[in-house]
Amino acid sequence: MKKLFRLVLFVCILVSNPAGVFSQALESTLLWEISGKGLSKPSYLFGTYHLLNNEFLDKNQPKALACFQKSEGVVVETVIDTPSMMNAQMHMVMFNNKVSALLDTAAYQILKKDIQTIMGVDVALLEQMKPMALATILTVGYAKDANPQLAEYKGKPLDQYFATEGTKEGKQVHALETVEAQMTMLFDHYTLQEQAAQLSEMLLKKDLSLRIQKDVTRYYLEQNVQKMYEVSEQAKHEMSSIGDMDYLTVNRNKAWMNQLPAILQSGSQFIAVGALHLPGPDGLIDLLRKQGYVVKPVL
Repeated sequence: MKKLFRLVLFVCILVSNPAGVFSQALESTLLWEISGKGLSKPSYLFGTYHLLNNEFLDKNQPKALACFQKSEGVVVETVIDTPSMMNAQMHMVMFNNKVSALLDTAAYQILKKDIQTIMGVDVALLEQMKPMALATILTVGYAKDANPQLAEYKGKPLDQYFATEGTKEGKQVHALETVEAQMTMLFDHYTLQEQAAQLSEMLLKKDLSLRIQKDVTRYYLEQNVQKMYEVSEQAKHEMSSIGDMDYLTVNRNKAWMNQLPAILQSGSQFIAVGALHLPGPDGLIDLLRKQGYVVKPVL
């Protein structure tokens, strides 16, 4: 259970902003060099996938590893330790409600079956987990089911790897957000009723959920962040209960841009964030360019 909770904290929520077009097409790569605007040394932006472990880097991303190793600092979304993990779990719990009271019978039966398959426990033991927390657990399970090749890569989740290895190597590690802020955003943004509607649609449209997971993973492994963006954009239209997800991508990207200029000035950085934060008119690549940085693909 503890291992699953840790994995949940790294899961990539497959949503993006509502804009339907890119300001320009992006090359197929996960690694981007940042220079210009008075920077004495280049920094690097790398798109991660939270369900992949670091052996993926050894086998598929030697250039990213090389850029990481020569960087002076590391920037990640958040840094998870044991105390923050325990506090995060509290955000996943509802104390005055039960998921069986929030879902209709059809959705609840699918939930019961899938939780048993994924976690090996009866859903009754998770009755007081918030619907969004259960949806996140299902996202992890569905992704692994749709993409068995993920199991080929051993080690630590990419984001955790960059943070822990950066610390070991004496690099300064910058966290763009606290775990508390992330958990509030993920599990407290919507009311329980709205979360239940999202979970219910995810369950009742399981085939669609699996297809989305499969497509996003395939395009990530192909390093095609533009296609990832397009799949997640289409998913928003196919899953009507998803609602406005700017708070997960656009708003965070803009908040991060308030921090990144000062961090970039402090030395060569390796910035590792979820790949869906890179593309789109409000993605980090375009936002950096709009601020005057030169951002070019590392092919």
